[in-house]
Amino acid sequence: MRIFHSGNRSQSIWVLFLMSLPILLIACSSGISEEDLAAVTADLQQARSEVQAAQTQIQELEKQGAGFQESDAGMQIAVELVGTATGELRTINGTELTCFDVNMINPGTGLSVGTATDCLDMANAAPIGETEGFIVVNTTFFNFEDGTIVSRSDTTVQPASDPLPSSGATHITGEIASGNNILPEMGSGSFKGVTGSTRLSGAVDMSKVGEGVVTFACIFVINLAKS
Repeated sequence: MRIFHSGNRSQSIWVLFLMSLPILLIACSSGISEEDLAAVTADLQQARSEVQAAQTQIQELEKQGAGFQESDAGMQIAVELVGTATGELRTINGTELTCFDVNMINPGTGLSVGTATDCLDMANAAPIGETEGFIVVNTTFFNFEDGTIVSRSDTTVQPASDPLPSSGATHITGEIASGNNILPEMGSGSFKGVTGSTRLSGAVDMSKVGEGVVTFACIFVINLAKS
């Protein structure tokens, strides 16, 4: 599965070509001996190895920066949905949902890794007993540079005992998928056809939900099955 674009690799190849061009010109114009040419060739091969090693290191750093971790079971991605958004009604697979467009960051570094859209089936939200909590089906679009992952699950929303002072969050949200809840047919790019599951631990400020405004601070752990 290709997660990152090959811009850095193309740049490295171009650098290697520029490094080798003077050597080629010298060899063609000065009648260099076979021994000297062999030495130059060895130097060029060493330079090529160093460029390839640097490229590998760059790719690993890019993955770490975006929250990607690979294992024998597949790939795990940690992201956080952050920001304040106003809900918009959109039809997803024939159902009218309230959707919020927010930023998506690496929770460890705070760096942006894309955008996300969280769509809630508020019309069918189910209350939890006598509490003020409820369960709502949410469809979440995780938009990375190389494609989109889409998940659907039941999310539990419960009032916080007190508004959290650091974020002003009024509610705690959570979900643990009992099985594969990533929708492979809705994925795109590198994630087309990929299965897996998600887990959510979040906090939201719903003090202005009457105006359709919600502030998100929700961490998702996305587990992708090995393809």
